[in-house]
Amino acid sequence: MKKVGLVVEDKHTEVIKEIGKKLDIKPIIRRQRGRINVRKASAFAKELLRSCEKVIILGDADCDERRERERLQRIYEHLPEGLRRSVHICIIVHELESWLLADENAISRVLGKNVKPVKNPERIHDAKEYLEGLFEKGGKKQHLPAEEIAKHVNVEKLREKCASFADFERKVRNGNVRRRDA
Repeated sequence: MKKVGLVVEDKHTEVIKEIGKKLDIKPIIRRQRGRINVRKASAFAKELLRSCEKVIILGDADCDERRERERLQRIYEHLPEGLRRSVHICIIVHELESWLLADENAISRVLGKNVKPVKNPERIHDAKEYLEGLFEKGGKKQHLPAEEIAKHVNVEKLREKCASFADFERKVRNGNVRRRDA
């Protein structure tokens, strides 16, 4: 199992760990409260590269993929040239919950009721709210069990329905990418 460093938003840590297991990686995660801070992410990337072969900075687009991509691209400005080749940017469209919505079977298993498939989960701008609505309609108004859904998710469905997940998986599995491959 290869070590991959991940810089993620605080709320994603446990879900990303579960998805990492399915991709046969041992993620070493540094989390940030709220949105990823460019300066802190740069420092985390430098630290993680001491023990990991690569680092992926994983941010939510939050309905503005272009702006988030530009914002996170500035991380490269804070990295020494020699490290840039090992740091990759991935943007989740629109929220991590979009990835979970890709697998209706995982949701159904956790909910205890069948749910309809979502054809294109990356078109749902507030995927977390949508997923919470499914659980509320199913009679479960508790905290959204995103980690539990992630334990059951089928990565083939994620790859098929979510281009941002396919990009993440490609960067996890492959070595180097272009400098501006954000």
